[in-house]
Amino acid sequence: MGPSADGWEIVLDLEPAIGPGTYLVDYALRDDTGTILETVTREIGMHANEVLSYWDSLESAVTDVESCDIRRIEKDQEVCVAGRGCTLGA
Repeated sequence: MGPSADGWEIVLDLEPAIGPGTYLVDYALRDDTGTILETVTREIGMHANEVLSYWDSLESAVTDVESCDIRRIEKDQEVCVAGRGCTLGA
């Protein structure tokens, strides 16, 4: 785990729990105490029954990132709060 040349490499594992369409996905980078260092929102399109590993190269100057987590997944007016996971990669 570690930073890329310009920030962090993040993999979000997602499922279209509210059906196909465009989702807004919020995730957070956290330090070793769980404090949020930075939050990010991405717009991600998904098809019905698709399981997606979305790779994000986040350009960020934050340091000491130890983990990430998906905070919110939203589509239209509906919200669910969990994906299958969020991991850091180098």
